[in-house]
Amino acid sequence: MPDLCLRRGLAAVLLACAILLSAPAQARLHLVKPGKVPELEAGEGFLVVGVDSNMPLSRVIVRKDGAVFGGGDMTDVPEGRSLRLYALPAGRYEWARLDPFRFFYYDLDDDPDFEFVVEAGKINYAGDLQFRASTVQDSRFHISNRVLGVIDWLKKEHPAIYAGYTLAYTGLYPDPFPAFYRDEVARAGGEPDTATPFVAPPKPGPLPLAVAELWKDDRVLGARINPAGTLVAVHVHAAERRWDIELVDLAAGTVSTLATSDVAFGELAWASDATILMPVSEKGFEEIHIARIGEPVDGKRAIARMKLPRKGVVIDTLPGDDDHILLATWTDHDELVVHRVDISSEAAIRGFRYPMRDRLNIGVPEATAWYADGQSELRLAVAEREDRTAPPPEAGEESRGAPRKRVLMYGRPGAYREILEIDEEEPFVPQGLSADGSVVYGITEKDRAQRDLVALDPANGKTIRTVFSKPGTDVVSAIFDQAHTLVGATYYQGGLLVTDYFDTDRSAQAKMLQGAFPGKTVVVGGRSRDGRQMLLWVEAGDQPAQLYHLDVAARRAALIDETKPDLDPAALAPSTAFTFKGFDGTPLEAFITLPRKAGKVPLIVFPHGGPIGVSDKLHYDPEVQFLASLGYAVLRVNYRGSEGYGKAFREAGYREYGTGIEDDIDAAIRHTLAHYPVDAARMCAVGSSYGGYSSLVMAVRWPERFRCAISIAGISDRILFFTASDSARDKATRKEMERVVGNPRTDLEAMKASSPIYHYKELELPVMIVHGTEDYRADYEHARRLQRMLQMAGHPPTGLVFEHEGHGIVRKTNLETMWSGIAGFLQAYLDAAPGPAGAVGR
Repeated sequence: MPDLCLRRGLAAVLLACAILLSAPAQARLHLVKPGKVPELEAGEGFLVVGVDSNMPLSRVIVRKDGAVFGGGDMTDVPEGRSLRLYALPAGRYEWARLDPFRFFYYDLDDDPDFEFVVEAGKINYAGDLQFRASTVQDSRFHISNRVLGVIDWLKKEHPAIYAGYTLAYTGLYPDPFPAFYRDEVARAGGEPDTATPFVAPPKPGPLPLAVAELWKDDRVLGARINPAGTLVAVHVHAAERRWDIELVDLAAGTVSTLATSDVAFGELAWASDATILMPVSEKGFEEIHIARIGEPVDGKRAIARMKLPRKGVVIDTLPGDDDHILLATWTDHDELVVHRVDISSEAAIRGFRYPMRDRLNIGVPEATAWYADGQSELRLAVAEREDRTAPPPEAGEESRGAPRKRVLMYGRPGAYREILEIDEEEPFVPQGLSADGSVVYGITEKDRAQRDLVALDPANGKTIRTVFSKPGTDVVSAIFDQAHTLVGATYYQGGLLVTDYFDTDRSAQAKMLQGAFPGKTVVVGGRSRDGRQMLLWVEAGDQPAQLYHLDVAARRAALIDETKPDLDPAALAPSTAFTFKGFDGTPLEAFITLPRKAGKVPLIVFPHGGPIGVSDKLHYDPEVQFLASLGYAVLRVNYRGSEGYGKAFREAGYREYGTGIEDDIDAAIRHTLAHYPVDAARMCAVGSSYGGYSSLVMAVRWPERFRCAISIAGISDRILFFTASDSARDKATRKEMERVVGNPRTDLEAMKASSPIYHYKELELPVMIVHGTEDYRADYEHARRLQRMLQMAGHPPTGLVFEHEGHGIVRKTNLETMWSGIAGFLQAYLDAAPGPAGAVGR
């Protein structure tokens, strides 16, 4: 992480000036002006320095790694992208410093992520330094490989140098694209017009379901029933920039507004039958608002509203104690402290001083999470510690302080001890404590075939028993009652979230509810103290979540509110789960959504993103419903690597990008064609992120099968993902990516073989590309490279580019543009009469 510095005093200014004046002489970084061709000395090379900033910068400094003085600087860097060419000695260099203003700078040195190599006799490029500032002291730095733009710039500003020297990417991983591009341009006898925009998508016909309605913000964001079972607080998005807490009186059947905010509320909590806590997020912290609700008088309730003077997070509402809560706050030194706070009155709230001596978390200053037992005593914490057992930095790396590790701390205030070091590859995820605090419950897959719910003995940190396990299925969460008693576990089955209760009464009740709402996910959102009143969330693929009140004794469920009340359920298409065998016999699960239309219909193959640790489920999905509303069936496949099916299944997807994963999708397509009314001659592959990459791969591998392919924020070059993604900007995540995705240093040819960019000539069917220019996960460079190569091949792609959008399009107007464009593109290639896929025109 870059260090933020503010220089003060005349001495500092004079020293900075001395460094600036001496730098060029010592480092011999010579700026090469456009059109000039300097003769390199022995041991010298060229370096393209790229800076991409959302604000003007005073200066950016590059210097030799480890050098105190010397280097080269770019001064008065304008907003946007700036490129400059230097001649310099070969060696290891680093991005050393960035100055947004005079006397205010970020130190970037001693960070291996900002180091690179300059090779002699070559044009070197190690990526753009991208700087995004939201405030002066809140900024994001990263390196992103955007070499295609460098090629265009060199050919325009330094054509002789580009023609006479090899351009090499010299960042942390290799990039074969510059050499590949040069060779392909030579074979083609020239390159296309680099200023040619994407082909605009066709205008769509009438849209049966409006994009604005499908993607409208959920009205209901959360709800809580009070312990007495008489009142329900509902968090609603009432209007643009307005969120309300509505109070539902179950006996009277009335609804009133309890609180209003211009930002969303956090998780609601009842501190007593008549007191509710309503946090509002404010710059990463929560402002805790309190409402004390009086008894009804002439149909109205008096409301006493209060606010805690400090921002924080509610740890526990202390059931049985109506006047106190456990609250975590942060000191001026960024230390988390937990106090028992009196909320009985405005005077008590104002009078509490949060003394350090009274904090309950003494002994664990670096805790990131706390858990209380049934007596509301803090017993367990997740904390960060220095990892003194970690290996030293690798050769060429500078130490950035001792590595950190996460541990579980157990005990009582003032006497906590470490009981478990959390394995980040197979973590123990705490869920809570037993009522007496003697057992820690958590989810883990360490030494197991799937994620199980286990009990851990805090005396020795050892697992003492498996509480719940379902072979081949990962547990999602544990369920506790108000007394902190563990009562159940949740997991996904057939795309629906299922709750297994451990006692017969709750288990029978769950079966009754599932029978009342067949084919839907039914989740208990809260119970009254006596269990006679409940909140239910009911959802399915063709039904956005609805909130119900269940009177258990009367066996009557009444609708309270809906997340999308304006959507007509009759216009939505149902989804069905099915199982089949993968290419190697692996059992797999997929979902088919069929439009409300007779006869054989076109098929959209819609692979999910990730791909590892992500899965499709039968929740409401506006994308699926939009595609189905156009008259298309939608196939979603939980291929190998998907989440929820156990460790072996997830790991089976490792390094199967473009190969085994797509073979699973192929098997799902074959099953779908054999069992559902879809037209084999009218299919298109559509996906986002990895799903976009998968769609392109399928278009390369099976061009005769598909009429078109659409990549949304997709990857076109697997190797580029290592030099232009936030997934590879940390040593630990790079190590994980090498294990899961592949290693460009050792697997370069295999990764090229499964990268669509290196098979662009085989992408002959119509392709549409959608990408945001601020995509940190899959850089916009993926779209630029693919567009350029397809133009060179003579079949330019359709495309939409969105400024200021990231990994996924979120702005409502852009969503409207994107999905309308996708509809027009699909209608152009799928709505023709059935016939051989290969016969479809461009």
